[in-house]
Amino acid sequence: MENKNVVEFFINITPPTVTHHDKKLAVSKNGKPYMYDSMELKKVKAELRDHLAGHKPKEKLEPPIRLVVKWCFPLKEGKKNGQYMTEKPDLDNSLKTLMDRMTQLDFWEDDCHVASLVLEKFYAEITGIYIFAEEIE
Repeated sequence: MENKNVVEFFINITPPTVTHHDKKLAVSKNGKPYMYDSMELKKVKAELRDHLAGHKPKEKLEPPIRLVVKWCFPLKEGKKNGQYMTEKPDLDNSLKTLMDRMTQLDFWEDDCHVASLVLEKFYAEITGIYIFAEEIE
């Protein structure tokens, strides 16, 4: 089977360090605790949605899907361009926020359809998020 649908692009932003774990805890009037998004997380979600919107495929990707995401964070003193980053944010937490936005924008029907995942984070001279998604056999 040939790839029916492929999406590839680079979002030229400073990758967010706020993740889906940046939620707040509150208690309702009836004493029941609940979680809600912090203001910072709301901003990150909106920014990701806005940057992703122009790249959504004409048709939703069909399963199974391979997703490659490379987070390119700003260089820090003592770090080299392309060096793997081993500091926060955690990759899995960053990915959750990104994939939820991609699902919301109809890149695919459900993010459970992603069957293959390559996820990396680096220090880079050019900051951003590289995304490649394809239908696979």
